[in-house]
Amino acid sequence: EDLPKYRDKLEGVVDKAAVYAGYANDAGTFDWEQYSLGEFFDFSQKSLVESALHTTLKVVEVTVLTVFYLLFLFLEARKFKGRVQSGFDAETSERILGVMNTVDDNIRQYLWIKTAVSFGLGLTTAILGWLFGLNFWLLWGIVMFLANYITYVGSIVALVPPIALALV
Repeated sequence: EDLPKYRDKLEGVVDKAAVYAGYANDAGTFDWEQYSLGEFFDFSQKSLVESALHTTLKVVEVTVLTVFYLLFLFLEARKFKGRVQSGFDAETSERILGVMNTVDDNIRQYLWIKTAVSFGLGLTTAILGWLFGLNFWLLWGIVMFLANYITYVGSIVALVPPIALALV
């Protein structure tokens, strides 16, 4: 329903940018007859499609590899204790299993804390989006919650779409 409204606002942003970049006509709007958006943004459709396809295939490849690694890891996890006990003497195997239990507990604690922080960020993003009247505020809160699991850049990248939508 709001697509025409967003289109009009986006055209306004393009017109303002065209004035600064020298692509505007005498009326101060983007000169559609003389220029194309490809010239304005200086990229071709072919390079855009190639880049999107390459990125999509990389994501699919990493996802499939991760799923297989996790599958094999989970299938072998039950046998780990028996293999350690059969491969080492009793004292060494107990020390190895103790270290593994400590690592497991620390990872679980980290994931609980990371989940709580992600939930807080997602909730805050959704509430601020709602308070400022941003469309799709619940979606941006969910995206922030999920993206915060990506170390360092996830939260920053998750902010780009709602900020861009707010500007448009």
